Amino acid sequence: MTNYVDRIAKGTVIVFAMLILSGFVGYLLRMFLARNLSVAEYGLFYAVFMFISLFGLFRDIGLNQAIVKFIPEFLVKKEFSRIKSSIVISVLIQSSLSLVIISVLLYFSNALALSFFKNPAATGIVATLLIFFLVQLFFQLFKFTFQGFQSMKLFAFSEFLYILFVFLSVIILFALFGPSPINVAYGYLIGTSIVSAICFLSLVKIFPRFFGEKIQIDKNLTKKLFFFALPVLIAGIANLIIGYTDTICLTFFRSLEEVGLYQVAMPTAQVMMYFASALISVLFPVISELWTMKNYSFISEGLSLLLKFSFILILPAGLIFFSFPEIVINLLFGSSYLGAVHPLQILSVGFLFFTLGVILTTTLNGIGKPVINTKIVFFAAIFNLIANIILVPIYGTVGAAMTTLVSYLIYLLLSDYFLNKEFGRIGIKFKIPYLPLMRTFLGGLITLAIIFVLKNILIIANPWLEMTVVLIFSFSFYLLWIFYAKCLTIDDLKILGKINVPIPDWVIDFVKKMIR
Repeated sequence: MTNYVDRIAKGTVIVFAMLILSGFVGYLLRMFLARNLSVAEYGLFYAVFMFISLFGLFRDIGLNQAIVKFIPEFLVKKEFSRIKSSIVISVLIQSSLSLVIISVLLYFSNALALSFFKNPAATGIVATLLIFFLVQLFFQLFKFTFQGFQSMKLFAFSEFLYILFVFLSVIILFALFGPSPINVAYGYLIGTSIVSAICFLSLVKIFPRFFGEKIQIDKNLTKKLFFFALPVLIAGIANLIIGYTDTICLTFFRSLEEVGLYQVAMPTAQVMMYFASALISVLFPVISELWTMKNYSFISEGLSLLLKFSFILILPAGLIFFSFPEIVINLLFGSSYLGAVHPLQILSVGFLFFTLGVILTTTLNGIGKPVINTKIVFFAAIFNLIANIILVPIYGTVGAAMTTLVSYLIYLLLSDYFLNKEFGRIGIKFKIPYLPLMRTFLGGLITLAIIFVLKNILIIANPWLEMTVVLIFSFSFYLLWIFYAKCLTIDDLKILGKINVPIPDWVIDFVKKMIR
């Protein structure tokens, strides 16, 4: 137990730190684009980018997740040739599918530009991003291979390099040829090409057997990969519906300006997912390894703690986005994007639900039950699709955000139900810590009330100073509430004590006194 807690904790810290850096650079990129392009140009690029990204799953077809699942298994069994063969199979299949997708979309690019995006400039952006689409498959495959090897430093650093080189490429292209959506597309293509080459060299370094092992593309291995990948593909299609339908509906039913506003609110709210994203990146291969070794103790003892810590850590970010959306958006993107205020508030609530749900569904994937995950996501996706078609034409960005919120709540409830059902069949005792989560949520509601009271009482001319003062007082209450309301327990601290991370003794003693 000690080894796995320590590995997950350290891996999560590494990935989380790199996600913060990647997110910071990503926001610098979006801020740079928002301040150099018009709202319509900003919306045009991201409308095309999201549309092309929609086909990423039909290129991947779940094979990347299969590689993450089976590399730990092959390592335990010392079947190194099957690792190389799995990577080669994935490259061949994804490259073939990419070429088919690119050919079809290139043929219809003019029609898409005029009829769907309603802008002839979209033709060049589509063509450029389709080449990026082909190159990106290698970057994604290498990144997930790092995750399968549980080399979390490379996994996280590759994402940071990706967004950094894209940003630098865009800056250079803007300086040389001027700001335009097509130059953003070129920046993505150039940056991704450079990082893909770096990732391949890194793969050879962590897997020096790559060139020495024989490629054995046999029917059993291919079938093994596909049997895992197929339900992941179906679940991925449903995830695409949840993640992309809002933007597609806004593009079709509303305007590129509203697409631009929504593409400000959504990535801002997604900041709340950084910790959970870091956690599940480490959790997936570890659970797969534990399951292969039939060591169920971590799953039963650790999952409850992971849910509690995740919720405690992300709730303050949600409170900030809900209470100070104008300040956040104005800082990051400028006053032209203040129309994204209400969608940001709604999505900040939705991501509280989604964070817990994604930890549960990652566990289902890790124990080899992607079919159940498929059922969960597919049901939420059907609701998302129908609700978006109904609400987006009437309420625009607010309708899209409300649909996403309810979809994430459905996702969480179904994840809880099916995971408990599956664990019960194999004798694992697990129960979501509803009481500590409800206590934390109640503390968040009281903290939110304190924030709004202080905002009305304090009269400070500088909005940044006002927000700082309000947050210091309100989050001090939140921290005290977490301890006094026993949202964390002594048993939780005992598990944390097994992590080989230097935590000062006075911090541990203080927390113990607070909890008691």
